[in-house]
Amino acid sequence: MGAAKPANLGGDMSRKLISMATLAVVAALSTGVSGPADATASPTATAEVYWRCAAGFAFETSGSAVHCKKPSWTETKPFMACVLATPTLKIDLVGMTDMCAGSVGVTVSAEPSCYPTDIAAGFTKRKVSGKDFCGKNHPVEIVAPSQQVTF
Repeated sequence: MGAAKPANLGGDMSRKLISMATLAVVAALSTGVSGPADATASPTATAEVYWRCAAGFAFETSGSAVHCKKPSWTETKPFMACVLATPTLKIDLVGMTDMCAGSVGVTVSAEPSCYPTDIAAGFTKRKVSGKDFCGKNHPVEIVAPSQQVTF
């Protein structure tokens, strides 16, 4: 009988190392391909979109419905200046009516009025206790939220 040949451990070991290295490269590539896609999608997937109202509007809810509401308000403008014959504005001269007053030998008074351009725009004289004014009512406004906010 002859002497036994030593086993070729180097070749078997070399094949195993190559197989393991190949598996490691394949695993790294598959992780590398799917990894960044998940990482990039994450911030987009977690971003939440909200809506808010424009300035001057209040955000209101009614059940599951939402809207933006601006309350009614009155826009004011000044009167035309008193003219030379009646140069002084007198507050509440006749009850609750302001009057332009003066004297040219006799006492003269005239009711102040709104500018013609303001009258054409819908303003009217408002007689109130205290100083009268030219005013225009603006009704309640209800609109959908229009300003998008992303967090």
